[in-house]
Amino acid sequence: MNILLTANSRYLCAVKTVIYSLRQHTERELNVFLFYDQMPLSELKNLQRYMQKKCRASLTGYQVKEAFFSSLQMRDHFSPIVYYRLIAQELLPEIVSRILYLDVDLIVNGNIDAFY
Repeated sequence: MNILLTANSRYLCAVKTVIYSLRQHTERELNVFLFYDQMPLSELKNLQRYMQKKCRASLTGYQVKEAFFSSLQMRDHFSPIVYYRLIAQELLPEIVSRILYLDVDLIVNGNIDAFY
């Protein structure tokens, strides 16, 4: 199961929570793709270790460059990160034929295999 998340360093706890909750309800292989803007490499590595050990999931991070959204007008209360899911097809490898975007502010409380 390919999962797409968008987050920055402030939401790492939420990233862990959503994937941990998903793991509790599926036995499928989990491949997590994280689009982020700014995150120290050490935090990304720690998150990858957490995903492997606690969630039995792989994590691939993609740093999104600001140039992708330089022409958009942003409202003060929106960050460009809310738009990252819209460019998934531009950043993900072609081998990814299906992916499910999940907000990081949710908890999975049931099996979503059929939905996927």
